[in-house]
Amino acid sequence: MKKELVFSFAFLLFFFISLQNCLSGFEFCQFDLASGYRIFRTDHVWNKNGKKISTYSDFKFREYQIYLDTYFSENDCLGLNSSYIQIEEELNGNSRGFSDSELTWTHFFYNDGPHRVATQVAAIIPSGAQIYNLRYGEFGGQFDILYSCYHKFYDQCLFFDSIIGYRMYKGFPSDQIRGYLSAGTYLFSNFYLEASLNLQYGVFNGKSKFNYPLFLLNPNYRLLQGDIRAVYHIHENVYLSAGIFNHLWGQNVGTGTGYFLEGWLEY
Repeated sequence: MKKELVFSFAFLLFFFISLQNCLSGFEFCQFDLASGYRIFRTDHVWNKNGKKISTYSDFKFREYQIYLDTYFSENDCLGLNSSYIQIEEELNGNSRGFSDSELTWTHFFYNDGPHRVATQVAAIIPSGAQIYNLRYGEFGGQFDILYSCYHKFYDQCLFFDSIIGYRMYKGFPSDQIRGYLSAGTYLFSNFYLEASLNLQYGVFNGKSKFNYPLFLLNPNYRLLQGDIRAVYHIHENVYLSAGIFNHLWGQNVGTGTGYFLEGWLEY
């Protein structure tokens, strides 16, 4: 509990420092503050060979997310994201707490009309000791290359985002190759649809600290997830999003479908 309180204080301190910086001299500054809710339920997993098997235990996952970023120049952005998670599991009991958090720095080094290219470095910060299915409790890092673009196709505006990266931890769990690809289009001036694929591909070099199979966060897991979302631009700076996600393929990870609701503000 002490570590979770320290994490909460650190989050508030980051927000305060970012706000002070913006209000005290940066010519260019933009804030994005987002919050979300996700729910996921299953009673099956893919084993290490990718075969779907029953666990004979209901697993329910609720996540309350928060994300803050601040652009302190036209090409640089700092971000912090974390979440509070509640897990209900029939056989192994319930747990709750903060997830491991991520502090990111994104630098756009190419921004020419419809094309943008950036690099991103992330520090993974544990908010407490390891908890099954919830967090690893280990420091780590990730490096990504981001590419995004948009194109006009007749009267439609199509936009694409992609990320390729590598994540590593301090000896535990497995390193991961990360990939993300999304495409979307505006159906109306204030409403768009977006579909995405998210790959987390463990290289299976992690040393297990667990005694039983997990639905999420096995030390050596692989997962391909797809989602579809609808986004409504409510007001000048206010957005609301809702959608569905599905675990399409995996190894050492839970199968199933979940739902999410998100909202964010731009300043």
